[in-house]
Amino acid sequence: ALDECLSWDDSVQLFSRLGVSTVPVLYDGVFEQQAIHEAWREQCSPQSEGYIVRSADAIRPDRFRHLCGKFIRSDYTQADAIQLNRREGRPVVPNGLLSPTLLDPS
Repeated sequence: ALDECLSWDDSVQLFSRLGVSTVPVLYDGVFEQQAIHEAWREQCSPQSEGYIVRSADAIRPDRFRHLCGKFIRSDYTQADAIQLNRREGRPVVPNGLLSPTLLDPS
């Protein structure tokens, strides 16, 4: 359906055609909270914001909040991400996927 979130495999194929990189996949398998959290702790820096968990299947809008979620570490702040990018010499660059004028509420 047109209003569904694509399956992960279909999303990856679309991103590839568009030249968009995906985030790293830390865990791929049956949902196991402890295994997912352990994979995040082992593979990410302590400054990492957190991780996203989602069903690999396509997701209908009415099921999205049940099949997709985000874990954010308890002491994370937006300033952490900005400081990390500056420290590593990475500028914050708009992705260009949406015109900034569309984001302006005025």
